[in-house]
Amino acid sequence: MPNESKTYILDDQWTDKDALDFTPYVETLADIIQTGNTPLTIGVFGTWGSGKTSLMKMVKNQLPDDFTIAWFDAWKYDKEDTLWRAFILSVLTSVRSRVKEGQPTEDLEYLETMLYRGIEIEKSGGVTIDLAKLGGSVAKGVVQLSLSFLPGGTVLSEFVKKVQELGAESLTDEVTNAIQRERTKIQIEQVRFLEQFQNKFRILVEQHVSNNGGRLVVFVDDLDRCLPEKSIQVLEAI
Repeated sequence: MPNESKTYILDDQWTDKDALDFTPYVETLADIIQTGNTPLTIGVFGTWGSGKTSLMKMVKNQLPDDFTIAWFDAWKYDKEDTLWRAFILSVLTSVRSRVKEGQPTEDLEYLETMLYRGIEIEKSGGVTIDLAKLGGSVAKGVVQLSLSFLPGGTVLSEFVKKVQELGAESLTDEVTNAIQRERTKIQIEQVRFLEQFQNKFRILVEQHVSNNGGRLVVFVDDLDRCLPEKSIQVLEAI
């Protein structure tokens, strides 16, 4: 009888069965996570489909039960405007799983609320400059100009272009100072938000994770599938 040929198609699903001789790497990484000084960040690099997710799943399975583990699939949230916020919420959810029955959860709820408070701060970045009050040779028909002061933007230069398009040959010192004052107010608010969040998050991890002998371990998967700017958001959040 003729030999029957079979076609095998491999899917792109992760596995915790070691068919690629990952065991030495898994054991080494698991040991580092359990004994290394923290905070500690480990990067797993490899071409697409080379088994990075499977490796991390195997490492995860090697960690003690008293470790608090968060798993974040970055690609699932790639369309979100603020990917970093989804990342932090996933970490808070993992910490919440460690809260024992009867323990208060107000601190967790407060941190979750603070994340949305961050959205409010960003939205309040829309500052309106009253050009009529500031004077200059700006077209009289334009009374106000709304600006966005979100971090990372070239707001001042864009504002200069817009005003010049409206008929002003140059900006007065008064206009420039007004912009800088509004921008500084928002930057101070953002710094305060980050400091408050960091301090409360540290206390929360100590109460529900570190004091019980465990560690908080966060796995970030499929980061290489995200657009570069989204990947940077997650790295900055870490």
